[in-house]
Parts: sequence; C-alpha cells; structure tokens
Amino acid sequence: LEGADGLLVFDTGRHAAHSAAILAAARALGKPVTAIVNSHWHLDHVSGNLAIKAAFPAVRVYASDAIDAALAGFLKNGADQGRKMLASGKLDPGMAEDVRGDIATFAAGARLRPDVVIATDGPLPFPGRTLFVHIARKAATAGDIWLHDAEAKRVIAGDLVTLPVPFLDTGCPEGWLEALRAIDAVDFTSLVPGHGPVM
Repeated sequence: LEGADGLLVFDTGRHAAHSAAILAAARALGKPVTAIVNSHWHLDHVSGNLAIKAAFPAVRVYASDAIDAALAGFLKNGADQGRKMLASGKLDPGMAEDVRGDIATFAAGARLRPDVVIATDGPLPFPGRTLFVHIARKAATAGDIWLHDAEAKRVIAGDLVTLPVPFLDTGCPEGWLEALRAIDAVDFTSLVPGHGPVM
C-alpha cells in the first residue's frame, strides 16, 4: 500500500524471489518501505522481513506477539525436523533448498519479532492512508492480524481467508469463525486473501 511518504507491505513471503519483487516495486515507486504488517508468524508470511529490513533499516514491523510461542514450540520443532530430513539425504534439491531456508529463518527468529505488538483493534499509523488493524486470537494462529482499508473498501485478511482451502495445522475453528464474522461486519467490496486471487 502506498502512503504519503512510504510503502506498507502486508506479509513478505517466504522465498528470495518474494522479497526481491517487493524491493523492485519499492524502487519503481521511488519510495521506501516504512511499515510491514505480518498477518501471522507462518514462515511463508514473515521470512522476507529479514531482506526488507536489511534494505530499509528504519522499517517498523507490526504484528501480534504470537510468534514468541511459535519460536519456542512449532517453529523450533519444524527446524529440528528439517535438520533430520536434510541429514537423511532423501530430499530432492528444491525441497532441500526450502528446508535450509526455513532453518536459516528460524535461526534469525529474534529478528522476526515485531517492533510494534498489535494487541487490540484500532487505527494503524500510516501517513496518507486511513487503515484499521484488527487482531483475531485463536483463529488461523494464536494471533492473526487483518487490515481494513476503509477508503478503498478493502480487507486484507491474511490466512483467515485462503483459496482453495484453509490450512488448519495451527488453527482453531471456533476462533476462526469469530474472526470471519468480524470481517463480515466491516464495509468492504474487495478482499485480499492470504493465498489466492483478490476476491
């Protein structure tokens, strides 16, 4: 999203190609990335933070604090499993590269923590845009962030909405339903899902 003096990136992807595309867009627009909003801590949504922060050291990351428990539990377990899979020698080269990337991202886990923890719903300070940030506890993860761009009548939902189907490895169906009801209650005409085309 383009603001008065910078860009806001909602989630930064997993692979180097994702962060490279973000950086190329910033160069083309001639504006720095000044804010990152992470919808949740899954690595396909936060791994690019490291490259964006390296390119724009003043960027502020907004997210829930749910990544703290994930770094001590789910992500740590994933990195341990990844090391075992690499040691087995049974991964094809592409998958092995992905696993090495995930392990490296986990190793830099402290740098994935937000600069600003979102704990309640409210306005998001971003000059030139009127944005409202919302938090859903116990939905796709223990802390999912979604944005409502009231002027554009747009919701940016993260993995609260995905196509073709939700991924329930860290989800809570009851909390997820509550989050979807909250999204349905705001005025929007387009929705950007965590995966899939704009709706």
